[in-house]
Amino acid sequence: MAHWYSARNLLPLVLVTAASLLSVFALRSYHDWDPSVNLRPLPENVDLALEDLVYTKNRDGRRLWVLEARGADHSLAEAATRLANLRMVFFDPKLGESVLTADQGEFLPREDRVRVRANVVLTDGRGTTVRTTTLEYVDADRSLRTDDPVTILSHGLTVTGTGLRIDTERRRITVHGRVRALLPASAR
Repeated sequence: MAHWYSARNLLPLVLVTAASLLSVFALRSYHDWDPSVNLRPLPENVDLALEDLVYTKNRDGRRLWVLEARGADHSLAEAATRLANLRMVFFDPKLGESVLTADQGEFLPREDRVRVRANVVLTDGRGTTVRTTTLEYVDADRSLRTDDPVTILSHGLTVTGTGLRIDTERRRITVHGRVRALLPASAR
């Protein structure tokens, strides 16, 4: 009778046992291999921080506007969302889209207002561009407003002034004061 515990029979048993022990050790230690989570601390008075925010405003099943921001910090106490590098698109099935861009801003959801500042540019698909330093969108009457100096460029015509109101539904622009218009030389 052959000895079942000979070296030839024990070697596979030792290898299987060693492999099993190494597997158990590796599986128990696996949780230590997870990468550490790198969370940035929230600034003071910020309850929620988001990146690549997209907010859409609809009414009666129709998309009115979309607000996109690279970064957004929301404060519950202030009921405001501070925005960075934002883009706002206003939709009109007849007149096309208007696009508002700015470096900074804030969204006030309780008031349905968006305030923007720094490098504010509003363009429509028909060749008109409005530049100013601040602008406020009021959803109640779908208007854009500012008391700051503005420049409007449209098909070679340049209009400057102080204070502005834009009806986003009718695309009517009203400049309030110090209005100056410069026609291109070819139109004179």
